[in-house]
Amino acid sequence: MTLKLGRFSASDDFNASPFYGYSLNNGIDGDIRNVLFDTRFSAYPFPVWAAALFYDPSPEFIVKLGLFQTSKDMFDNTEHGLGWSIRGEDGYTAIVQFGWLPQFFKQPVPSGASDGKGTAAPVLKGMPGHYHIGVTFSQWDFYPRFGGGFEDHSYGFYVHGDQMVYQEAPGSDQGLYVFVDSGYYPQTEISIVPFQVNAGLHYKGLFPGRDDDRTVLHFIYGDLSDDYARSVHVPGRHFADSEKVLEVGHRFQVTKWSYFQPDLQYVIDPGGTGDIPDAVVIGAEMGVTF
Repeated sequence: MTLKLGRFSASDDFNASPFYGYSLNNGIDGDIRNVLFDTRFSAYPFPVWAAALFYDPSPEFIVKLGLFQTSKDMFDNTEHGLGWSIRGEDGYTAIVQFGWLPQFFKQPVPSGASDGKGTAAPVLKGMPGHYHIGVTFSQWDFYPRFGGGFEDHSYGFYVHGDQMVYQEAPGSDQGLYVFVDSGYYPQTEISIVPFQVNAGLHYKGLFPGRDDDRTVLHFIYGDLSDDYARSVHVPGRHFADSEKVLEVGHRFQVTKWSYFQPDLQYVIDPGGTGDIPDAVVIGAEMGVTF
């Protein structure tokens, strides 16, 4: 059991997966996007006063509980990270997340440790998976309704699952992974995207001799709120309905400490109305660790 106290973001420990960081589209990258903005879910680089408790009874299960400050200024860039105050008008966001981390089709593989007889002691390793479901509830008096006025609370759910489905060799992390995640925030009067679902294929080491490269194919679907659509509707045009994105990218691991990732996205119904033509986005990302 671990207790964490201080100033940090909810996205440090909740609603996250390493697979999300391989997307350049913010619908996936970092966190499930509608969870962040349909409620007040704190995320990097905006820390808040917070407490989190992690209960890890076995390698396969983990329970996370979190309580995070909610305020008007929590996403204000002018605070420069030093706005540490707690005001009477502040609220809170509570999060509960249940996680399951199984390994399927386990096989004995060498561990690298000796069994005392001069031979390597085997360990059982399989194809790893990571599954979690989370619930958030926020009490705060300033959630703006699209029709005017404010709502005093917000609630919703998110779910994630990723699973290795092909392994190049027993115990290896090279192979094909599949993930699916979704966020559902049913209060359509304050939620821009009440329902979002993301899906992805992720292959590590697809090409011979490129064992640390990553190849990704992602799909994003966001269903827009009817209340939001009415609030931004332009007479004579269609109401906003949904937006979709297809993304493909390949991360070249140039060295152990640097990578380069070209990326191609196809945005279907930008803005959700169908009034804007579909768009092709060509981009790239590079990173250096030092």
